[in-house]
Amino acid sequence: MSNIEIIKWTPKDSGCLEGFVDIYVKRWDLEIFGVTVFKKGGERWISFPSKVYESEGEKKYWPYLRFRDKNVNKEFAKLLIDALHDFRQNPQDTSQYSQDTSQQQRLARRDPSPSGYSQNNGGYESNSDCEIPF
Repeated sequence: MSNIEIIKWTPKDSGCLEGFVDIYVKRWDLEIFGVTVFKKGGERWISFPSKVYESEGEKKYWPYLRFRDKNVNKEFAKLLIDALHDFRQNPQDTSQYSQDTSQQQRLARRDPSPSGYSQNNGGYESNSDCEIPF
C-alpha cells in the first residue's frame, strides 16, 4: 500500500496536461490539492500547485512547495504516479482509503474547489512545448 492516497482525480486531456490530482500523504498527515500531472511520449511528471506570473511577456510558474533534492522529487513523483495508476485501474475500489474518523473528517471539511484548481484558471493552460522539468 502506498504512502500516498488519491483523494480526487480530474482528467483534463489537453496537450501535455493529463489532469489534476488531490492527494493525502499519510506519513506527513498532509493534503495537497491541485497537483498537475503531465504526460509526453512515455514520460509522466508532476508539478506542485504554483503561482502564475509574467516575466518579459512570458507566462511562468512559481511553485508553492518543492523538494530541494531533485532525487527526492523524482521518487515522490514516481510514488504519486504509481498511486494514480492504481487508482485509475480500480476507481471503485476504495480499500486504499482509511475508513477511520480522521479520513472522513478530512474529506468532509475539504473545499471542493480550492483556489487555483478551476479549469478556468489560466495557470493550467496547455503548453504544447512541455518540457520535463528534470
